Amino acid sequence: PEIPTLEEFINQLKDILKAEQKRTSNAWINLSRLSYLFESKYQLTLNQVVSLRLPGKLTTDIFSDYPKDFVTHHIPGTSNFYITLFEKPISFIKKTSSLKTIQLKPTVKPLSKIESKSDLEEILVKLLKDLKTNYKDPYVPIAHIATEFKKQYSRPITQLMRDLNLKGTFPKFLQSLGAFKLKKVGKAYQVALRLDGLNALVIEQ
Repeated sequence: PEIPTLEEFINQLKDILKAEQKRTSNAWINLSRLSYLFESKYQLTLNQVVSLRLPGKLTTDIFSDYPKDFVTHHIPGTSNFYITLFEKPISFIKKTSSLKTIQLKPTVKPLSKIESKSDLEEILVKLLKDLKTNYKDPYVPIAHIATEFKKQYSRPITQLMRDLNLKGTFPKFLQSLGAFKLKKVGKAYQVALRLDGLNALVIEQ
């Protein structure tokens, strides 16, 4: 079989990922599964294409080298390597919803009871869990969490952080918490729950 160009290769991988996401209703696809599907469809291995088009690179590099197309997730201590398609944040929102109409369940703890870093972390985890039901990707823009917090508590998250003597920016605060993982998209940060990365369901566009 003829080795595809790099551009063709990227598009072939994206097509396979989209089809498998639709079939499984799961945004994250295991690399071994993707390799099997690619070889079955094109009678070529990923290694064959990568070695010719990207000499000296590993198969996994094709995904990390193209962050505008792919997002990767590796489970530490294992060989499990997962891939999903990168999409602009606005496309993560269900067609039936908009940022203005998303209604979240009120969080349990009143503002007067947020007295520590752990209290605030608990609130933010609940907010993110509620917010991310409106996204097909586990990552949610940080700005949306801050907006929802202010909507529910009538107070900016940064002001509460100052009241609790929590120094630094909101993104740095989230990075300091064990429950969250962050990534930067352009100039903006997005956040996901550390344990939920592989549980995102695909929402039909």
